[in-house]
Amino acid sequence: MESKNKIDINELNTFDVKDFFFKIIDHWKLFVATIFLGLFIAYFLNKRLQRVYSLESIITVKEEQNPLFTSSTNIAFNWGGPSDKVETIITILNSRTHNEKVVKELEYYIQYLKKGDYRLNEIYGANPFVVNLDTTKYQILGVPVKLEFLEGGKVKVSFEFDDDEYSLINYSKNKTIKKESPKDEEYEQVFQIGEKIASPYFNFFIELKDGDFNTVSGEEFYVKFNSFNGIVGKYREIDVSTLKKGTSLIQLKLQGSNKKKIEDYINTTVKVLDIDQRSQKIQYAIKTKKYIDTLFAQEANNLQSIESDLSKFKQKNNIYDLSSEGAALLSEITTLDTQIQEAKNKLEYFQNLESYIRTRDQYDESIPAPALVNIEDPNISKSVATLIELSKAKQQLEMEVKPSFPPLRKINDQIKVERDVLLEHISSLKKLSQT
Repeated sequence: MESKNKIDINELNTFDVKDFFFKIIDHWKLFVATIFLGLFIAYFLNKRLQRVYSLESIITVKEEQNPLFTSSTNIAFNWGGPSDKVETIITILNSRTHNEKVVKELEYYIQYLKKGDYRLNEIYGANPFVVNLDTTKYQILGVPVKLEFLEGGKVKVSFEFDDDEYSLINYSKNKTIKKESPKDEEYEQVFQIGEKIASPYFNFFIELKDGDFNTVSGEEFYVKFNSFNGIVGKYREIDVSTLKKGTSLIQLKLQGSNKKKIEDYINTTVKVLDIDQRSQKIQYAIKTKKYIDTLFAQEANNLQSIESDLSKFKQKNNIYDLSSEGAALLSEITTLDTQIQEAKNKLEYFQNLESYIRTRDQYDESIPAPALVNIEDPNISKSVATLIELSKAKQQLEMEVKPSFPPLRKINDQIKVERDVLLEHISSLKKLSQT
């Protein structure tokens, strides 16, 4: 047994390298053919397969302190909420609502194409014209519509019916209907540039980017009206993550076959986010101003009432110049009235806050700010901030997942617990204010 497994060193030394080399040379045709075949396949794939580009961008999330909440509140109650604002922004960027706004802004449901060697190639960014849709009307869905620019400022619009039925989409209603295809397999009609291009299958205007018809005369292009939901779903695949754990830097990554298109999408998604964040701040400021104006009006009425009572007291008692002792007494009365009014304001705030919490299941920045009525209890401010952030997270998840989704159920439980704690604390402070 041992003799069979033993390697003979002499046999290895007798290996003829020269003989082996000549055996390889004898098959040189096979090697040359393999090289040419590989080059051909590489060339073929390079021409036929679409190139895929990947772009990325980084945004910084800043925590801006809300000036209506002073340091006495003892919490980080900011414009955007507590310190988990980065996670909130990531959720927004991945949400359907946000990506719908971006797709509508860029009109990515309209695709501009031109015939290439192997396929219809997308020419976004290089298209010499734009299609202005009447979104209230129905457009043919998913069918390349051929635009042949003829002499005399005319365009021939045509397309083929591939199946027994075709679909139409209304972008304003985001509604799709199906109809039976006509007997004619092809639609064809000539229109004048500048006039409405309307038929039972589409309704739009063609606008030349530079206004010169010569740039498109004799050229052929295609436009394709795609599913709005499908395009939104595609761009929701954008990769959004923190650049480094624990930082406020968010990285956006997107892939696509058209570099200009993914570049515009990344830039516009940041632009839309900024607009929405600013809008939230403005709405919060407007609601807060209304609340402050209400408080000022109440205080002005109280001061007028005190001044009227004081005037009546002077007239009744024929007092025209108060002594220092009387002035001190009046000052003390005024101070007591102010303290009573502050207590009333606090009690009214607690009642309003309790009513707000009990009558809603969603909480936003319209909730009264504690600092406006000198509520310095940090527990109130903390609970208010927590409820707002949990409610925001709940609203985002409700648009994306089913009610049985575990993280959504967890947030609902957290909201219930925080709500009960806040109501119990409000009840204690109300009793304290009434004593």
